[in-house]
Amino acid sequence: AEAMLTLKIQPDDKFFAKIVSVADRWRSFEPESNAPCNQAAWILQRFGKGDLAWDYLTTPIAHHPAESGPWLGLAGQLTRRGNLGLADRAYEAAFFAEPTNPQILWDRAQNLRRLGKTVEAQRLIRDVADGSWQPRFLGLQNQAKSEVPQ
Repeated sequence: AEAMLTLKIQPDDKFFAKIVSVADRWRSFEPESNAPCNQAAWILQRFGKGDLAWDYLTTPIAHHPAESGPWLGLAGQLTRRGNLGLADRAYEAAFFAEPTNPQILWDRAQNLRRLGKTVEAQRLIRDVADGSWQPRFLGLQNQAKSEVPQ
């Protein structure tokens, strides 16, 4: 994969089928390891196979689908790698898992701003400002209110 990227060679579908096959086989030997999914996803992402990469990135999360923590970890990892589009999907899933945490909306809004999606980001900030949240989120809510146009 590295050589193909360096040489700017676009692999055929057989290459991607092999990546999937190897990752699945590796997972069958080490079912608790995230490494095969992460490695496959990294390769698939680099070649523009975002949806297939997403499937592999989220496979380990299937063990804890109703928890926001794994989704937030994935969002942070994707953000650090510069894959803001997939990071947005992870933030969205995190908030679905924990809709009582406006910090997730705030973080997603910041990610959307980096993507240049300011209208969507502003909508989320308004949701934080106007929402009914636990008292521990009062500071964040006030910050959001200061950013919402009157």
